[in-house]
Amino acid sequence: MSLSQIKFVLVETSHPGNLGAATRAIANMGFTRLALVSPKANKNDPIAISRAANSAHILEQAQIFDSLDAAVADCNLVFATRARENSIKWTEYTPRFASEKVWEHLSCIDNKVAIVFGPEKTGLSNAMLEQCCGHIIIPTSDYSSLNLAQAIQIIAYELFLKLSTSSIEDIRFSQDKEQKAFAQQMHDLFLSFEEVMITTKFLDPNKPKKLMPKLRSLFMRADMSVNEVQMLRGFLSAIKEYDRLR
Repeated sequence: MSLSQIKFVLVETSHPGNLGAATRAIANMGFTRLALVSPKANKNDPIAISRAANSAHILEQAQIFDSLDAAVADCNLVFATRARENSIKWTEYTPRFASEKVWEHLSCIDNKVAIVFGPEKTGLSNAMLEQCCGHIIIPTSDYSSLNLAQAIQIIAYELFLKLSTSSIEDIRFSQDKEQKAFAQQMHDLFLSFEEVMITTKFLDPNKPKKLMPKLRSLFMRADMSVNEVQMLRGFLSAIKEYDRLR
């Protein structure tokens, strides 16, 4: 188990100072992997570099992606962070509960985790929230306003505390544990489901309502393995082939 199995993903961060402060918060807890999705701020801005302080090298090495899909494609557990209520039923975690889930997940050394943070003013869009397995919500008093770096610091601390205090006996490394499906595999599975549901007229693409978000939520909560995803995709392929031959 390694802290390098965890990636922090910042989406459309607008202020260079927030980029730098967020990087410093990650580095304080020993994390080094940072990904930026369509950043509005320049990671090479002097303000960002100054706020990052001794962690400027992490900011310099941060990968930049055009989409959240691309940023988390190599991860098989993806948490969103949010503050606002949402109409779709999603599994919600406190930072401490989420750290337990991450710890269990990383017992397979091939598994990777992403923690996703949205734009400062708006947070993650519903479409981006739907791409994640669960949502981390930080409990606060009635005054619930946290800036980006504060939220990252709290979550990074809980992750560091759990991962650094677990004994070798507790961790039980195992390459034999079933590997969880990667985000890209789940994305492809949902596309296959959508295609089959449209073909069979179960889903009207002109009036989709909330069927696909609910389906995503269902399967994300299932924490599926690679083999389980392959089985479902095989089943969907058989349906498409049957429909073609009718």
